[in-house]
Parts: sequence; structure tokens; C-alpha cells
Amino acid sequence: MEWFSHLPHLVSECTQSVEDLPSHVSTIRSLKTGIADLYSSIILFEIGIVCSCLDGQPPFAHKSPNATPNLSDIACHSEAIIRGLEDTLASSLDQLNIKSQLQQLFELAQNERHELKQKDSTTTTSTETTRDEDEQLTEEELLAILTGLDHIEPQNTIPNLGAKMNPVIELLSKDIISREEFVKLTESNPKVADRVLWIKGAPGSGKTIAVVAYAQHLLQRERENAGAAGLVFYSCGHSDGVKVENSTSVLKNLIWQILKEQPLLIDHLRNKARSTKRRHLDDPNDFYAMLGILFDMLDDERFVTTYFIIGRINAIEEADGLKDILGLIASTSKFSPKVKWIISVNAQTGSEALPSTYPEKFSHFTLDSKLASRCGAIDEYIGLKVGELAAFSRYEETFRAEVTAMLKEKSSGNFLWASMACKIIKSTSTPWNASHILRTLPSTVEDLFKHARNEIRQRLWDAEYCNSVLNTATIACRPLSISELISINALPLEVDIKILVGSICFSFLEIRKEKVYFTNQAAKEFLKDDMGPKGLSDSHTDMALRCLRIAFQRTAEVNGSSSPVSAKYAMLYWGRHLSETQDEDSTWIMEEAASFLEQYLLQWVDALISTGLAWKAPEEMRRLERSLRVSRLLSLHGSVTLS
Repeated sequence: MEWFSHLPHLVSECTQSVEDLPSHVSTIRSLKTGIADLYSSIILFEIGIVCSCLDGQPPFAHKSPNATPNLSDIACHSEAIIRGLEDTLASSLDQLNIKSQLQQLFELAQNERHELKQKDSTTTTSTETTRDEDEQLTEEELLAILTGLDHIEPQNTIPNLGAKMNPVIELLSKDIISREEFVKLTESNPKVADRVLWIKGAPGSGKTIAVVAYAQHLLQRERENAGAAGLVFYSCGHSDGVKVENSTSVLKNLIWQILKEQPLLIDHLRNKARSTKRRHLDDPNDFYAMLGILFDMLDDERFVTTYFIIGRINAIEEADGLKDILGLIASTSKFSPKVKWIISVNAQTGSEALPSTYPEKFSHFTLDSKLASRCGAIDEYIGLKVGELAAFSRYEETFRAEVTAMLKEKSSGNFLWASMACKIIKSTSTPWNASHILRTLPSTVEDLFKHARNEIRQRLWDAEYCNSVLNTATIACRPLSISELISINALPLEVDIKILVGSICFSFLEIRKEKVYFTNQAAKEFLKDDMGPKGLSDSHTDMALRCLRIAFQRTAEVNGSSSPVSAKYAMLYWGRHLSETQDEDSTWIMEEAASFLEQYLLQWVDALISTGLAWKAPEEMRRLERSLRVSRLLSLHGSVTLS
């Protein structure tokens, strides 16, 4: 169909030659109608292809009486329909000598395609030869290419749970690796439904341990088979703390890991970067551009069978982002038998976010406490945790055995409960009272979170600081650094946030590499539920105000100097929190935002430029503008649109 690219010129020439001849008016109309019908048929055929990849059905077929809405019929008859319309268009327009001209264009296009294929083949062979002779691209070189598209910090292939956890992983592996669902997944050409394995389970059921066990098993298996397959691992909710985690960032990490293992596929990414002529692809809509790159890689004959393992998929909080990833999983698994997925999802919080057809339409199984107890994994895990307590508090063997027995009984096979209970014991000033403490703890994870939250609220002097930090971390759109938390919450200098997190809020938060993360997704979900819709809205309003005040201060002081790291989050994301405000009485904060944009728009842009964040601002403003379209504050809407 390459002659379509020449068709506008052809129509233009024909029109010029007959525009003064009334007898040819009907012919021109026929030409337009024929072209429209032909385009319509081609577009419907492409819709059918897209629908088949998304496991859906097209809304209608061509208006031919022989066509039906059935996708298989479209696949069988669409080519014949298109060719028939081509012949009809060409043969009915002999007066304008269209048929011969179309044939010439078609032959020319075929010759161009043949020459292009020969050129690509020569280039590919030359490239492969060069790369075979040279060393493979280094991780730094691959990262440099992706950095040109977006500033990301790719995750490690498999999370390091620590050498002490290896016995626990091995015990759980013996059970889950022998399951029929996993055996079918590892077959050379499994059915589409068997190419995706979902692991469901409540918080603390061992989903993270399970996906790590699968990853380590597959990695060892492929080492023994001389790298016959690749492995890509991504744990949602463990972003680098620099950027917001969404479907685009997840997909970019997956692509980065593919390229790390299969560097010969780098041309697909490099070509997209050249064709778009863009430095950054961080707009949410760029997900589809990256998706095109991924499908180009999957369609490359050099692509090897790859296992994609995603942990805690429900940690992707943006609804559209989760739908994008679910669509990616469904379409890629159907596209190629070389693509295989292992996904873990929280059976409680994930059930509402996932469509009813997920994961039931694919292979799946549920982890529960019985499995962890049956295989001995929970006993091994508790033994490790009690060993840490004993080393910290110098437990004697008799007392150590007593604490171990109580943990096994009260945990009911739940890893998260056992971990939280041991943290509570360790945080007290009297760890020798471990048995008494365990007797007072509630028996479920949900109730244990409530217990920890109430303990924080009852602290005489630190409750306000802790509540502020917990609320801020809960609604932040990415993990915050220590300096950002101090700045946003305006904590006094004498308050040590490391002590605040490590000694008081330890059931919910932890510090890694100077950034504050949630200990697990269940902790964040609990706090969101505990805050409720009204509390979340109020917290977003308060967060927007705090960030705006920081932005006011920094734009007034910029004078060519860059903003400190502690101000970067506030400078960029104040609008996002403003867009999440649901309170009808929040007019005052909207007016303050409008005043800020009207007075300091240019200074704000200068400040963003100085911090290297200016390229992210347009999307944040578009997000705010969309939320303000239903607002009565037209002044702010106009300011945002102008920006």
C-alpha cells in the first residue's frame, strides 16, 4: 500500500487537468468516494488487529453484505475486500488513466521496498559483525541511551533479601516451583492462558519471597542452559525516589533490562529517539511510544524468550497506569510465545483495582498461611527474626525457645505479622518482656497496624510530628528524601527524623539511602484507609499550601541560583496536590495558587530551569488544568492555560 503516500499528488494532478470540464465532475466524486471506501476498509482491518491484540472484538466490519462482526471473518476476508476495492477504484477511473498510474506507483513502491530491505539487511549484518567483534555495550552505555529519553535509575534485576533469607526462599521454592501452573509456563510454546502466572495473597502471605524464589530459580536454570532465556524483574512501589512511578516508568525499566541482557536490540530504541527528535519521553502519553519500541523488540527474530516478573502490581496507584500495564501483559503474552509473565498482586487491595477478568483469565494460584506453614518457610523465618532479637537482647536458649513458640502460634503463618511483632519488641526499652508483649498484640495484620497507629497517636510530645510525617509520606506522589520531609513539614532543627522514623514510625516507614519509604504496600494502604476520603482531601490541601509557600519563597530568592534539593518536590508538585483537593470550601488555597502564577510565573519557570525540572512542569500544569475545568475559579484556570 505504499502508493498511498503518493496519492495526494496524483489526485491533485488529475483535478487540475479536468477542473474546467463539467463532464468530469462525477468522475472526481467517484475518485473521492473510492479512496474513502478503500481507506475505511484498511482502517477497519487495522482496528481488527488492535482488538485481537487486546483480546477484544471490533465494533463492526466493512459494510459489505459478506462481512460479519466476527474477528476471524475479518482476518479471512479483509485482504480480499481491500484488494477488491483497489481494483474497483482503479478500473472505474480509466478516463483519468488512474489504473496505469496506480500500477506504476505500486511497482515503484515495490522496488523501493526491495532496495530498502537489501540495505537494511546489509546494515544489520555489518552491525552484528561489528558488535560481535567488539565487546557488548556496557551498562553505562545502555543507561546513557535511556537517560537521553528520561532520567531513570533502573532497579536491580532481583531484590536482595539478604543471605540469611536463602533458607526461607529455598523452602518456599520446593512447593511453588513444582506447581502445575509454573510447569506449564516454562514449556517452550505454552497456550496463551498459560503464558501469564498470577500469584495472589493477603499482605504477609509471602508473595515477595515467592517472586524472588521464581526469579532465582529461573536465573539458575538459564545459567545451566547457557542463557537460553532472559529475565526481567520489577518490584512496583520501590521506585528510585526521584520520579513518579507510572506505567511509562515501569515500561522503561522493563525495556532497560531487556537491553541490558539483549544489547543487539538497542537499534529499536535508538531509531525511536532519532525519529521523535525529543530528549525526554516522560509524558504519560509516551507510554504508547515506548510500547511501540517494546513490540518492535519482541518482533525481532533476535529476541530470546524472556520471563517478566512484576512484584506488587497493585502498588501502581494511578488507575490509568494500572490499566496500561494490564493491557501490556495481555497483548504481549498473546503476541509472542517468547513472552512470559509472573505477577504478584495483593488479593485484598488489588481486587478492587483489577478488572474482574484478571487474573482469572490466566493461570493463577493463591498463597496462604497454610502453604508457609506446611513447607516450613515461616518457621525458618521466625527462627531468623528471633535470632536477631537474641543477639540484640542476649536471650538465653530457654527464653529464646519460648518467644519462638509464641511467634509461630500468633503469626498463623503470616510473614508480615511476625516481622512487625519483632520490630515492636526490639523498639521497646525492655525486650526481655518479649513474651508479655506478644500476648498483648492483636492476632491479625490489620489489627496490628491499628495497634501501631494508636501507639503513635498516644505519644505525649511526638504525635504531631509523627502524624505530619505519616500523612505527608502517604499522599506524596513519590518517595521523599529526608531533607524534603523536613522542609515540607517545617520540622524544628532539633527533631531528628531518623529517630522519628526508626524508633516511632517503624511499623510504617523505613529509611534507605537517605530517602523515606513505606515498609510495605499494606502499610500505605492502611494509612490511606485510616485517613478516609475527607482526611486525604484535607491532607492534599495542606500539602499544596506547604508546597506553595516553599515555591513562593524559592521564586522570590532565586536570582539565578539553583533551588536546594529539599525544595525540588514542592516546586514541581504543588499543582498535583492542588488538583486532588475535594473540599468545596478550599477557595482560599485556589486563590493563593492563582496569585502565585500571576505574580511569579516567570520566576517559577526560572527556578525550575535552575533545578533541571522545567521539562516536567508542562505535564503537571496540564494535569492541574484538567482538574480545574470543572472548577468555578476561572482565573486560576486561565493562569494555568497561559503557563
